[in-house]
Amino acid sequence: GTRVIPVYVLSLAGMPEGLLMDDDSFVAANRDMVIVLQPVTNASSSWDESTAMPMRFVSDGEVVTQRPQDTTRHIIAGIAQTLSGMATPTERYSPLHERRMESFMWAVGCHPFGPFSNSTRLGPLFTETARRNAIFSLIDTALRSA
Repeated sequence: GTRVIPVYVLSLAGMPEGLLMDDDSFVAANRDMVIVLQPVTNASSSWDESTAMPMRFVSDGEVVTQRPQDTTRHIIAGIAQTLSGMATPTERYSPLHERRMESFMWAVGCHPFGPFSNSTRLGPLFTETARRNAIFSLIDTALRSA
C-alpha cells in the first residue's frame, strides 16, 4: 500500500524571534505527520538570503546560525524520521538514565539534521540505517502475523 505523510510548513510572519520547536529545531516529526517552521526573522517580513537565526550553540567562538527560509533540509529530515524511524545523529537512548540523551559529537556530517549541517541529502550511513529499519519492521510484522 501507499502511505501518505502530510507535511505542514508553517510560514509565520511576526512570530517572536527565536521561536522553535521543543527540541530547539525547526522540525517536529512523528509517525503520522511532519511539521516544519519557516519563520520570518527580519522586520520587513521578506525572505532575505542574508537573514540568519541564532541558535543556542557556539562553534569556534561564534554563535551558530541557521537560515530559517531554507526549509528543504528540515522537510527531508522530518520525512526521514517519520518513514524510517531514524533518530538524529545527536540522539541516543541511555538505559542507565532511562531516557533520551543528546551528544553533539556526531552532529556534523552529510545529513539534514540539526544546526551543524547544511546538507539536503542523506549520506550513506543514514541511507543504510533507513534500509535496516525497514527490514526490521518487515520482520517484526511477519513475526506478529504468524
